[in-house]
Amino acid sequence: MDAISARISAKKAPANSEEVYALDNYLDDMIRGIKGKCNAAQTHILDPDADAEESIFNTEIGFAEEMLIEVMEGHVEEWIS
Repeated sequence: MDAISARISAKKAPANSEEVYALDNYLDDMIRGIKGKCNAAQTHILDPDADAEESIFNTEIGFAEEMLIEVMEGHVEEWIS
């Protein structure tokens, strides 16, 4: 069993099709959100202040990073409740 499979099996698996559908919708929303934030950041990567901590680029990348961390933490039971 690879590391990803072991991590998935250690989490609470969705019990029925409604939970699977809810999980699928949640992950779809999160991935679309991450993609949107990265696209928004990309349009500002060449801004003169892109290195500034409060720049649009860094703000959007920060939001995408937070969303990705939430997905990777894998709190499935919270997402489907």
